[in-house]
Amino acid sequence: MASSNLLIQMDRDEFWKKLREVVDELMVHHDKRVSFQAFQSRLTQKLLKVTEVCLIFRITKPTLYSWMRQGHVDSVKVGARRLFRFEDIQAIIDKGKNDR
Repeated sequence: MASSNLLIQMDRDEFWKKLREVVDELMVHHDKRVSFQAFQSRLTQKLLKVTEVCLIFRITKPTLYSWMRQGHVDSVKVGARRLFRFEDIQAIIDKGKNDR
């Protein structure tokens, strides 16, 4: 099949916005990184992934694993994945608010 050039008139800002949407969708689909929209939609689900908990607390994975070893955060192992109950994460957040 011969390749051909396709020219579409599009505003530069619109082009970059569309490109970001496509990249975000691909990254979520391949589970390499969680886009903010996908993250928000998963908050209402029961279990959260490591990357999502890191986003909530704004910490790195090594810090989260350290918290797990120290007993600060409970997790569930499902297959090869570590998952966190939303209720447990919410309880930690609430406790932090009450300690202020």
